[in-house]
Parts: sequence; structure tokens; C-alpha cells
Amino acid sequence: MTIERLRTILSAYGANPARWPASERAKAEALIARSAEARDALVEARALDATLDRAITPVPYIDPVALAAAASASPQEKRKGGAARRLWWLEWSPLAGLVAAGIVGLVIGLSGLTGHKGNAHASEATVSLFSQEVEPW
Repeated sequence: MTIERLRTILSAYGANPARWPASERAKAEALIARSAEARDALVEARALDATLDRAITPVPYIDPVALAAAASASPQEKRKGGAARRLWWLEWSPLAGLVAAGIVGLVIGLSGLTGHKGNAHASEATVSLFSQEVEPW
């Protein structure tokens, strides 16, 4: 076991010998017992582990069964008061828009405002206007 390999183990697994690879644990502990440099590396790793333990907050456990039950629960009934009463018209607004568009289309169609009846000169002017080549700016 070399000091470089010990530093690699400490950086990968931390200062707790129980986390070190079993095949190298005895050799690493023997190196720490006989080398001051190895003991210093272990002290540094312990300090880093302590800092990380203070900085990392545990993630709360989320029960997957409870999460699935909450996600698939049937929606609650709408309340009859408050905002539901004030915004009832939002449910009907798409239908009202379609009805209004239909009425406007009917009025325009029946009134003859489309410009297609007897207005051949306007059609010819439009064709000649768009058939001319225009120079770029």
C-alpha cells in the first residue's frame, strides 16, 4: 500500500474504514499505523467528512405508494361559492365566441359585403397590381 493509493481510497470512500474495500482495508490501516503522512491524510479526510456531514441535509423520504395514491385520487367537487360563482362565464366563453363568429359570418354573407358581386374592375386591378415586378429597396 502506497500513500498515493491511501489518498485515492480516502478521497473515494471517506475516512471511515468500514467503507474502504475489504481487500485493502488491513493494508491501509497498517500504513496509517506506521506513517505520519498517512495519519495526516486520514485527519484531513475526517475533517472533510465532518464538513460534508454538516453541509448535506438529508432528503426527506417520499412514500411511493402514498404519492401514487395522491396523484390518482379523484378530484374534489367544485365549491358552489366564491370564485366558482364569479367565473362561471369562463366555462361558456369558447362557445360564446364560436356563436359570435358564426353570426358575424352570416351577416357578412347575407349583406353582400364580400365584394364579389359585379366588381370585376376591382379584381382586374388587384391582379395587375400584384403581377408587376417590384425593385428591392
